Amino acid sequence: MKAAIPFLISLATFTLLIAGILGIAVNVFYEDGLIGHLLGKIWDLDTQFIITSVPILVTAIVLGKYWIVPRLNKGGSSASANILMFMIMAAGGYFIYLTTGTLVYKPPI
Repeated sequence: MKAAIPFLISLATFTLLIAGILGIAVNVFYEDGLIGHLLGKIWDLDTQFIITSVPILVTAIVLGKYWIVPRLNKGGSSASANILMFMIMAAGGYFIYLTTGTLVYKPPI
């Protein structure tokens, strides 16, 4: 019985993570998804917006490098990885709620 509770918690965590990853992937890659909208907006941009977006992109890359590299060198778990995991789990719960209408399993009668 003692081993059953950690197993159920791990199973729920795994299920929410998989549901979150699949839900995000479906919303990004379906026909009118995020990538289609972003590519359409990039295609319609004027040159003024492209010139202003280059410094923003470089800044995002530099900040991303400073955010990722120390964590890779340090090793171990970090708070940012846990926050990302909980965000994906929350997305999984949201997508399960959208598809089933509830977060509680209702067996068929």
